[in-house]
Amino acid sequence: MGRPLLTSLILAMMVVAVMPTPVDAADSGGVQASPDTVAITPANPVEGGSITIRLTLYNDNNFMADDVLYKFYWNGVSSDKLISANTVDIPAKSTVDVEEVKSGLTLGEHKIWVAFNYADSGEQLFYKEIIVTGLADIEATSVSVDPENPKSGDSITISTTVSNTGSEDAASSRMQVTVEENSQVLDVPSLNAGESVTINHTTNAPSSGSYDILVEVDLDDAVVESDENNLFTHTLTVDSRMDISHLGPISVEAQGGSLEGPWIVSGTIMRSGDSGTTEVPMSLEITDDVGNPIAIPTFYVNITGGETAQQSWTYALLNNYISGLPAGNHKVTAIIDPFGTGGFNQETTDNDRTSAYFDKYDVPDVSVDPFAVPSKNSVTSGSNVDWMVTITNSGEIEVKGKLIYTWEGVTVPDNSQPIITIQPGDTQIWTQTLPTESGAHTAEFDAQWVPISGSYDANPANSQASGSVEVVAQLRLVWSKATMSLVDSDGTSATSPLTGGEEYTVSINLASQGAGTGSVNYSCQNGDGEKFATIQVNIIQAEEVVNIECSFTATAPFTNINLIPSDSLVSSTQSWNWDTNEAAGNIAEEAGNMTFFTAGMIALICLILIVVLIAAVILTREVEEEVERDIFDYCPACDGELVGGEDRCPSCSFNLKKARRQFHDCTSCGESIPDLLSNCPYCGAEQDISLYFERRERKITQRETVPLVEENEEIDPETIHAAGYEGFDEAVKEFGYDADDLEDHWDENIAKAEAEVEAAYDRRLAIEEEVEIDEVEALSSVTTTLKSIEETFEGHDIDAILENKDIKAHTDDGSELSASDADIRGRLFEITGEEGVMPGDEVQIGMGMQDRSLAGNALPDDAMDFSFDEEDDEVNPVAAAVAENKRRRGVRRRAKKQETAECGACGSEIPVEATECPTCGAKFE
Repeated sequence: MGRPLLTSLILAMMVVAVMPTPVDAADSGGVQASPDTVAITPANPVEGGSITIRLTLYNDNNFMADDVLYKFYWNGVSSDKLISANTVDIPAKSTVDVEEVKSGLTLGEHKIWVAFNYADSGEQLFYKEIIVTGLADIEATSVSVDPENPKSGDSITISTTVSNTGSEDAASSRMQVTVEENSQVLDVPSLNAGESVTINHTTNAPSSGSYDILVEVDLDDAVVESDENNLFTHTLTVDSRMDISHLGPISVEAQGGSLEGPWIVSGTIMRSGDSGTTEVPMSLEITDDVGNPIAIPTFYVNITGGETAQQSWTYALLNNYISGLPAGNHKVTAIIDPFGTGGFNQETTDNDRTSAYFDKYDVPDVSVDPFAVPSKNSVTSGSNVDWMVTITNSGEIEVKGKLIYTWEGVTVPDNSQPIITIQPGDTQIWTQTLPTESGAHTAEFDAQWVPISGSYDANPANSQASGSVEVVAQLRLVWSKATMSLVDSDGTSATSPLTGGEEYTVSINLASQGAGTGSVNYSCQNGDGEKFATIQVNIIQAEEVVNIECSFTATAPFTNINLIPSDSLVSSTQSWNWDTNEAAGNIAEEAGNMTFFTAGMIALICLILIVVLIAAVILTREVEEEVERDIFDYCPACDGELVGGEDRCPSCSFNLKKARRQFHDCTSCGESIPDLLSNCPYCGAEQDISLYFERRERKITQRETVPLVEENEEIDPETIHAAGYEGFDEAVKEFGYDADDLEDHWDENIAKAEAEVEAAYDRRLAIEEEVEIDEVEALSSVTTTLKSIEETFEGHDIDAILENKDIKAHTDDGSELSASDADIRGRLFEITGEEGVMPGDEVQIGMGMQDRSLAGNALPDDAMDFSFDEEDDEVNPVAAAVAENKRRRGVRRRAKKQETAECGACGSEIPVEATECPTCGAKFE
């Protein structure tokens, strides 16, 4: 029990030891603090440094102390002395530490005041003292420039006063002075507290403008200072001065395109900020492959003028200056006052250099293969030799020249040879065909490449070629036809015709021409290629004559013998032809053989002809579908079937006649073909016909199918009834007849009418065949089959009709009747039995109603003529009707003739004055 009690006692004592006592601590609402609860670190602060203030607050309450306000003041309690103010929450019976940092300490004694307040229980205030020890402080207290307003390039002196404003001595240090990009480090001696020193620095003023001179003391932080901000500035203003610069780039060109120069370098320089005349030294800078400059003489350019002046310049860069440069692209730089010897200061030298590039080429070397190559090493005299020479341009530019050659001791003129152009690195083959001289000899060939003016050849020694060929004399033999002889086997001279199967010998002389010697073989053979002998001829001296002979067997019906040389250049082939009779013993046998042979040949030929005929039938036979395609064609606009030969499609009225004249180019082979062809006749390519014709709608005509009457079906004549057309009864009354009276005549006249109709139809066809009309007019023509009045009322007597009428003769008094003669008109109607049409009445003619109020509704005169001509054939009314029909048809044809045009939309023929196409509906103005 003793040990636990001791442990508790020790812990209680430790807690009491750390708690502030009520006597020493300030209390605000149970929150306590005192100077003893304020800690300062570091314990020995220095000037310019900083300290950390730590305050410990204790909450003696049994509850949480929220929002305890605390404040720190520096050397007094006022708003301008306040360092910071904040709140903190403190748990019950606990402490809380709060901190604050104070920087920029100054030398001397200072008081840190602390105030805190909890729950408005009264603010508690106390302080704690600290002592801040001093340090050195190096500063650039003054910077000056002499002269004050320099010009660019002037020498200026920068004077800087360095002072130790601290309370302690400062050891030696360094400082750095920077103007634009020019910087220099200077030494600063040790300085006692309050001591100063002036340090001077000389440099050149930069280009015109305003700059900051930067001075940084204690560059290496060798001195511990109270203020480590050691960078100071001073403004420098530089006035502008004269400046010489390049105006634009320079250019370099080889004079006259020469490979060896000189190269003309040209440019322009400009002066500003001065007047008068200024001599400007200049030079060109070119470096070799290792970067070393090539020595090029300096040249001078004089600028004269006012404030702003310019001067162009040129310089000839000679080849001997840059002869050591390899071929290639090189840089040349023009420099103003390169060595500073111009006697003037410029605003800036940054614009004193400008560069350009030029190409230096090696002089091209044209090499010729020294061995000229002939087509043959040995040729006969008079023959041609094809020579070939290889020429190569090893340079970097094209060359031009001629190949001048000497052949058989003769040199061709220079102006007779063409100019040869060879591109860089290319090889060209020169060829020439040259004839040889006569006689055996060695023909020499020599050639030399000669560049034209303005072209080059670095090494003419390798531009030659030579060669030679051996020329031999050609052996030439001539037939001496006068020496030809032909003998039989007995040695007797033979003449044509020869006898088949007999042996003969032919001989002839050959004479050599020229100096040629040698040997040649002659083959003696007949026309079938049968060889009888090979004869060798040797010529060992010029102008030699030899005789050759050949023995052969004659063959009927003729014998052909040829002496063919092995070398066609030596001589020609000698040929003979002799008629030959068959031997007597072979005539009969061969005649029989000939008859059998002839019969066999005839049989074979007949067999071959039969095979050819069968093959032709098979190859040209057409299947049913092909026949269908041959017979029918299709309209390209509506795909309607065409019988063939139509000028217009019956389904859509498309103008086929015009379409046949349209052509287009085949998309495959480009040949011009008709638009109607679905395949190109040249290449077989399929053609899209729809591209060339407007699609139309096909008009389909519905035909009514009428069933045929079976032959075995008997038709009762009594059931046949001819009712006529609508209004028939009224129509016949106009002509003084009754329909009931006419009905009795139908049955007995049916057969006769049918015969008359057939006869009329045949005559009409015959007449139409005689009349030539076009197809369009024929389609539009209408031939009526109705009977005329005479035919209709055949058998009726007009006198019988009028015998019961009260007829009164009216004499012609010379006056004209008019529509107002109503009495006369009414009397006429009474005589004829017609229903009278009086003035003002509506007129009905036949089955139609004519509205005379409509324009053009007047009836033609022939329609109102009901009289009979004396020339009418009353005996044969059908013939009269046909004649009348012919007359009417002729009238219609004449009336139909009118000018027509073609519709621009569909191609249909329309009247010239039409304003609308009846086929496609297109409108015209």
